[in-house]
Amino acid sequence: MSSDPTDVEVADPDNYTTSQRLKQIYEARRQLRQMRREASTARHRPGARHSKQIRAIQHYRTGLESYLLEVDTLLRQFEPGPELWHNRDFGTITVHPPGQFTEKRGYYVAENINRDTHTPLKVESIPDPKHVDVVGLKWLFETETPVRRDFEYEVVSHRLGETKTLTGKAYLSWEQLNQMATSVNSFLGELGIGLDVDDTNEWTI
Repeated sequence: MSSDPTDVEVADPDNYTTSQRLKQIYEARRQLRQMRREASTARHRPGARHSKQIRAIQHYRTGLESYLLEVDTLLRQFEPGPELWHNRDFGTITVHPPGQFTEKRGYYVAENINRDTHTPLKVESIPDPKHVDVVGLKWLFETETPVRRDFEYEVVSHRLGETKTLTGKAYLSWEQLNQMATSVNSFLGELGIGLDVDDTNEWTI
């Protein structure tokens, strides 16, 4: 028996053959694991700023997208691939209204928004967060990152009805990316393009 992990056959070789394609899938998965390790190291580095943690998550997402491009044919042809691609529930992303507000005398004040005028923003209330469903692996290719949503604030002003629109943003979480990667690896395992136990456990870290 060959020790080459690419010397495998999928359940329906009539629809998906050639060892070259299998090697490309294994290489894409190897690259994804490497990018995930790099991202994990960066986000857990002591003193890492929020911006660096976000860049680490984006690095992981880029690797996952490349991996999916290598297996999208399988996902479209073999069950439960279409469900994974179109309908699998990967949770939600919560986009919070921007600004750090403090309550003062019945209204809310943010010091860090009107940077052009260097004046605080006073509003009547803070909008509720907005929730974005993450449905199907195709979501990665159909949704820009970061996810952006607009929020309208009613400004406390001498001009009646004055409003200000601000844009909040959010990103897929590390856990959601892990869930996506795990679902693809499990799917490939069912086709005979499997991971060994150690590899499988790594995705849950």
